[in-house]
Amino acid sequence: MKRNIKIKLSRIIKSFHRNGSSLKVLDGLDVEAAEGELVSIVGPSGCGKSTLFNIVSGLVVPDGGDIYLGGRKVDNCQGMVSYMQQKDLLLPWRTVLGNAVLGLEIAGVPKKDARREAERLLIEFGLEGFEKYYPSRLSGGMRQRAALVRTILTKKGLMLLDEPFGALDAMTRSAMQEWLLKAWREHGKTILFITHDVEEAIILSDRIYVLTPRPGRVRATFEVDLERPRTITETSFVKLKANLLGILREEDTTDYVQESYRAAV
Repeated sequence: MKRNIKIKLSRIIKSFHRNGSSLKVLDGLDVEAAEGELVSIVGPSGCGKSTLFNIVSGLVVPDGGDIYLGGRKVDNCQGMVSYMQQKDLLLPWRTVLGNAVLGLEIAGVPKKDARREAERLLIEFGLEGFEKYYPSRLSGGMRQRAALVRTILTKKGLMLLDEPFGALDAMTRSAMQEWLLKAWREHGKTILFITHDVEEAIILSDRIYVLTPRPGRVRATFEVDLERPRTITETSFVKLKANLLGILREEDTTDYVQESYRAAV
């Protein structure tokens, strides 16, 4: 079956220049996600993962390469994606509900309609009863849930999630993963997801891209054909995790030949 590609990043190149020196961060990186897929990107710190998201969202201009959204070449996806960064970035002077409706308000949705839609989603994410709380009164997991609700409500078909659960404890992270998968299924989003956690990538993803150390290129691509929900003790899960970790631990990073793996079901 032919895949309907939602976003394609082709040969993306980016260097940063400062005080007469140049640092190449991305070097011919290729990533794609089909409509409705959840695709993870993993790699060592400093390999350009966040830079890639900043390029897609229009915050950073690439030095080379092409971006295609829905089959159409674009300079960037500014205004066409929702972007949740590592910190929740909730506005401290707004309540949970006020933060949740922010994107809808900017889009011109009537306040009554925006509140009704946000209240329904806050219930889905276990935040019923906390609508009038300010961010300072919330736990880290609750803040991330509120930020995720705000991101979903921006009404963009493509979501960029940059390590949204990285600072959470294991139990809270597991719960957030379940909430994300539920929202992904129900709202039909295409998601690009950055994580340093190999298990998280396998639990969530349809496909995983492993990047090389800086400058970032795709070192390996893993198609994850495991049924959901996924259990970390399953033989196929353990095998895929071992393959991923093996690639990440390789000392020889000079060979950039892209390798593809398919998890056994």
